[in-house]
Amino acid sequence: MLDVVTSSRGAPMMLDVITSSRGAPMMLDVVTSSRGAPMMLDVITSSRGAPMMLDVVTSSRGAPMMLDVVTRSRGAPMMLDVVTRSRWAPMMLDVVTSSRGAPMMLDVITSSRGAPMMLDVVTSSRGAPMMLDVVTSSRGALMMLDVITSSRGAPMMLDVVTSSRGAPMMLDVVTSSRGAPMMLDVITRSRGAPMMLDVITSSRGAPMMLDVVTSSHGAPMMLDVVTRSRGAPMMLDVVTSSRGAPMMLDVVTSSREAPMMLDVVTSSRGAPMMLDVVTSSRGVPMMLDVVTSSRGAPMMLDVVTSSRGALMMLDVITSSRGALMMLDVVTSSRGAPMMLDVVTSSRGAPMMLDVITSSRGAPMMLDVVTSSRGAPMMLDVVTSSRGAPMMLDVVTSSREAPMMLDVVTSSRGVPMMLDVVTSSRGAPMMLDVVTSSRGALMMLDVITSSRGALMMLDVVTSSRGAPMMLDVVTSSRGAPMMLDVITSSRGAPMMLDVVTRSRGAPMMLDVVTSSRGAPMMLDVVTSSREAPMMLDVVTSSRGAPMMLDVVTSSRGASRWGFGAP
Repeated sequence: MLDVVTSSRGAPMMLDVITSSRGAPMMLDVVTSSRGAPMMLDVITSSRGAPMMLDVVTSSRGAPMMLDVVTRSRGAPMMLDVVTRSRWAPMMLDVVTSSRGAPMMLDVITSSRGAPMMLDVVTSSRGAPMMLDVVTSSRGALMMLDVITSSRGAPMMLDVVTSSRGAPMMLDVVTSSRGAPMMLDVITRSRGAPMMLDVITSSRGAPMMLDVVTSSHGAPMMLDVVTRSRGAPMMLDVVTSSRGAPMMLDVVTSSREAPMMLDVVTSSRGAPMMLDVVTSSRGVPMMLDVVTSSRGAPMMLDVVTSSRGALMMLDVITSSRGALMMLDVVTSSRGAPMMLDVVTSSRGAPMMLDVITSSRGAPMMLDVVTSSRGAPMMLDVVTSSRGAPMMLDVVTSSREAPMMLDVVTSSRGVPMMLDVVTSSRGAPMMLDVVTSSRGALMMLDVITSSRGALMMLDVVTSSRGAPMMLDVVTSSRGAPMMLDVITSSRGAPMMLDVVTRSRGAPMMLDVVTSSRGAPMMLDVVTSSREAPMMLDVVTSSRGAPMMLDVVTSSRGASRWGFGAP
């Protein structure tokens, strides 16, 4: 096949040729300019005709602008890309060869003056460099360099970034296990002073990890160090001020190198602001936290030790002048106090106290809240079965008179529960009592007026303590207003309701008795003059009247009556 396109003057402009397998050219594309200079050339031949593919693009004057070459595995170049400027200076070059033709891949980009701007190189395992990246400035100064080599070519990876004047700005290095440094990061200032340094080495190269950050004057601002168990320090963090004074320090070592963990934070003048210490089981202190004021006085203290180092936990918070503000203590089973909480006022007087001890250290729990002057405001006590009081709650007024009292004891300490609420002058306002089956009273509720007169009384006893239930409500002067009584089957009255007027005259009466105590039910309602207004009577089958309703006038004359013989 043959395609030919010519210009108006007969000069060939384009030519396409495709031949058979035995006629050498397999495909040929040619494009020329109006003057006959070749502008583009594409050539593809058979497997035996050496060139497999060739692309050429030239300028109007015939200078090559782009060149692509791909050959067979035995025809040296496998792929070649070249892009040049109008003056023949190479702009970009890509080269990829076979495994036996040394360069495997090469990328080159140059500046307008021909100086290399970027270079990428990747070779085979036996052709030393495995990968190389280079970026330079327009004047040829190194801007960035990346290098990765094989296991036997020492550097495994190297990154370098420099300033416009060639001073290294950043450097990354990672080598093999036998080429000492495993990783190294360096960041410097524009004048070359190190800003940050990271180092990680192999198991036999002492430092395992090192981070360093410096100030503008070169003084270290931060330092991180982590080593192996045989290279004493396991971890070390140091942060300093601009003048080099340590601001923060973290230390963690192995079990045999005394300190296990140490945190120190200081003020700008070097006074310790915070201190955290945690050691191993054989290094006495297990944990210690200290926070101090600007003048060095301790503001907060936390201490936790091992089972053999007496204290298990201790919390202390003080004021700026050193006065105790709060204290928490928890010890082991053999160190007497189990837990103790203390909160004090600004003058050091205890405001609140919590105590919980073991079964053999008498008090089990004790809560105390006092006023600013030290007078007890509230008291809670709970003890063991052998320490008499089981629970005790006391709330007092500002004058120390008890306002509320709750008592609950064991089965052998008679009172089971007792609630007392008093007025500001100490007179009882409310009383609740519940005792065991052998301590007579089962429940007793009493509510009185501010002057001590009975307002309400509730009583419930056991089956052997006669009254089963008794409710009494009185007027402000002590006269009974309402009375409810319910007793057992053997203590005659089963139920009795009485409602009276303010002066004691009965208003209503309800009575219900057992089958052997005659009246079964009786309702009586009287007028203001005590004359009966209404009467209901229901008796048993043997006590003749079964039901009787009587309603009278205000003067007592009967208006209606109903009876059954």
